[in-house]
Amino acid sequence: MAKKKMTNNMHIAAMSQDLYRVGIGYHQGSVRMAKIFSEQVLVRIGEIKSESLKPYMRKILLVLPSILEEKDQTIVAENSLMYSVLLQNYAVVMEDDLNRS
Repeated sequence: MAKKKMTNNMHIAAMSQDLYRVGIGYHQGSVRMAKIFSEQVLVRIGEIKSESLKPYMRKILLVLPSILEEKDQTIVAENSLMYSVLLQNYAVVMEDDLNRS
């Protein structure tokens, strides 16, 4: 079976889930898990072709690394959950736009 190539939308949706896991991990005191998913977010940022994204999403992708490097884990957790929702909403809207065209 051929491996399906991931689209930007799939990467963004997956990154949303990774950010959710970062936020939940820090909130539940599972720092190791949160750090693992933080690293995965950074990998996914490199897999996204940002030229096809809306400008505000490009800005989000640029600030995510610095957000994940914040020393205060509570701030990282809260920001990760917030950006998780923003990325999830973006992915849903983009999927709807693709299905309409």
